[in-house]
Amino acid sequence: MRNLTSSNKNLIFEKTFEHSNNLILWLNENGDIVYFNNNVLKSLKYNDSEMRNIKIWDIDIRLSSENLFFKKLKKIKKKKRIFYKSEFTNKYGKSFVVEISVNYIQVEDKSYYIFYVKNIKKKLKRIEKTKLYFEFMDDSSDMIFFVNKKTQKVEFANKKALSSLFYSLEELQKLSVRDFRKEMKSDKNIPQVFKDIEKKSLTRTFGFFTTKDKRKFPVETSLKFKTYKKVKYIIAISRDISVRYKLECEKEKSEKDLMTSNVQLKNKVIENKKELNFYEELMQRQAKMAAMGEMLENIAHQWRQPLSAISVLSTGMKLQNEFKLLNTQDLNEGLENINIHSQYLSKTIDDFRNYFQPEKEKTEFYIHNVIENSLNLSLLKYDKLNINLVKNVKNTKVYNFENELIQVFVNIFNNARQELEKLVDKRYIFIKVFQENNNLYIKIKDNAGGIPNNIIDKIFDAYFTTKDKSQGTGIGLYMSNEIIAKHIKGNLSVKNIEFIYDHIKYKGAEFTIMIDLINE
Repeated sequence: MRNLTSSNKNLIFEKTFEHSNNLILWLNENGDIVYFNNNVLKSLKYNDSEMRNIKIWDIDIRLSSENLFFKKLKKIKKKKRIFYKSEFTNKYGKSFVVEISVNYIQVEDKSYYIFYVKNIKKKLKRIEKTKLYFEFMDDSSDMIFFVNKKTQKVEFANKKALSSLFYSLEELQKLSVRDFRKEMKSDKNIPQVFKDIEKKSLTRTFGFFTTKDKRKFPVETSLKFKTYKKVKYIIAISRDISVRYKLECEKEKSEKDLMTSNVQLKNKVIENKKELNFYEELMQRQAKMAAMGEMLENIAHQWRQPLSAISVLSTGMKLQNEFKLLNTQDLNEGLENINIHSQYLSKTIDDFRNYFQPEKEKTEFYIHNVIENSLNLSLLKYDKLNINLVKNVKNTKVYNFENELIQVFVNIFNNARQELEKLVDKRYIFIKVFQENNNLYIKIKDNAGGIPNNIIDKIFDAYFTTKDKSQGTGIGLYMSNEIIAKHIKGNLSVKNIEFIYDHIKYKGAEFTIMIDLINE
């Protein structure tokens, strides 16, 4: 550096400042701007000659007069370096928020002030979006916890968690999770459905929370594991399931009572035929109660995956943001996915409520978008199970009931997924959409081996199911068939087929949906 000429030093100096992302200004003690980089011209919209006639108080709102500038100079001289926030105004009067670092230096006995100015408009927008996200977290109806996996200590809990447990955050942080949560399986009176779900799910558990005043209530918890700087964390989203728990207990009790009543009824028929009608009527009432319970369970099943996805997305973005890993693209994509799942939840309730009401309005949509939306609702499960999607979709415009068609696709995809879980080898779902004359055909098939021939004719019957009680109610495909026939005005059918893909022969079930495009 000692061998550099004065001109070389000046060149290095100018190039260094020109490559800076900041606006850089040099001021003398009179407030004259003696140097500025190109970022200043771009941001303030002045040309070179105009800029040389500008005073700092013409552009800096905090230094809006000569007196304020000289007061600031005294402070800078004393401290050598200061930081402050302000607003800069460009040539056309438009202002933007900035962070300013000012350094005082002396060159050849002359005093200069170097202003390093950073436009923080985008930063402020990100902060506003982050505040909105935090409000969303705190306003959540679910209890949200961040737990250190090793110590089992709670590091964060939202307002819902604190109000439900009657602890302050400081009090909760002193406790281990085991101090207020107990496993549900330790209770002998737990309904079987909860035990079955917990055995088959690695990310969802059931337990009991105990409040500060020793009140106990059941909860369902979705778990997400994250590692940051070699420390493992658990993101837990819990919800109070007291109502559902009570319904399951009553349903299980009704089923046991029904079994007991059946035995008693058979014995009574032999002894006294007059009592037969009484017990048959009792059986019908109890069966109806059980069916109502299954319908409620089906609604809960329809909601469970979107709610879990919303929780995972929101908490994931929160954690990314806390560790400065959340960028604008991730934020937008996360919020968009949350919105998609939220809309689906709302529409699902409307579908159940208005199921037999004909006053629904049709809308115009593309079949490709409906299929993609339906797949998005099950995307997390497909990824986890390594299910390959093979799509050949003609993007046809349809005028019909979009959300009801989504519900049909979700039911078919979920049935395919549950069968594919049993496979060890490659798992496929094939989707083909094509138009033939005035009809649109959607064919969905898998390689799960097909449906047993002795039950294939019954799968669209109400409450017919081959699954465990904790996995199905037998109403999904029944409702799908009803929707296609009564609302979409089409046809839903199923058959077993054999086919070859990638030189390998497979067998599976193929669902075909036919929609009349003229009489939609």
